[in-house]
Amino acid sequence: MTVSEPKVSPLWKKLLFPAILLLLIAGGVAGSMLATRDPQTHVHGWLDRLLWQRIPAPDFTLTDHNGEPVRLSQFRGKVVVFSFGFTHCPNICPATLSHFSAIREAVPEPIRHQVQFLFITVDPERDSPERLKEYVPFFDPHFLGLIGTPEEVRDVVYRYKASFRHGKPRAGDPKDYFVDHTADAFLIGPDGQWELSYPFEELPKTERIAADIARLVNVGGGPREARRRD
Repeated sequence: MTVSEPKVSPLWKKLLFPAILLLLIAGGVAGSMLATRDPQTHVHGWLDRLLWQRIPAPDFTLTDHNGEPVRLSQFRGKVVVFSFGFTHCPNICPATLSHFSAIREAVPEPIRHQVQFLFITVDPERDSPERLKEYVPFFDPHFLGLIGTPEEVRDVVYRYKASFRHGKPRAGDPKDYFVDHTADAFLIGPDGQWELSYPFEELPKTERIAADIARLVNVGGGPREARRRD
């Protein structure tokens, strides 16, 4: 699902329930219902609804917010949840990381250490490891921010069937621009299989996502029984 912050249709305005405003975390969840689904995004679902074939998660190497190289495969044995974003993002990214924090808190404490949350910037031109280190751990000290060269980031995004696009600079400032990007969260099992993706609007369902994570931790990945969609 690719989001575009600046334009809000009347239909989406009608879908903004007042109750959502009570869940704002530093204004982060304000853009939750502004998300629009990218028709190119593959099928989503829950682990108890096997909607598509699991495939090996494309491996990648980026740099974390401590300046250290990180490979996705180094987290083998853990469940990984990651998303794309950027630190200048006004709504979607703070909301996503706030949801990640709530999801991690909902995971049973004894297995919480077996889950790793990642935030991959799609704006390496303005972001840096130092900026990510200030931004990402604010939501949870266990989260890791990742960055790469523009080419490395683009390769990771495309391999996960996602997308991003830098907007035109505003007010003549080359550093003042917005980035439209896929806002889904990607779930990788302990065996390195790409299990599924959660559309942005499903991220508030913390208990259900936490149950998916716990299920993967407990079974260690591997084949699941296929069930028809309800």
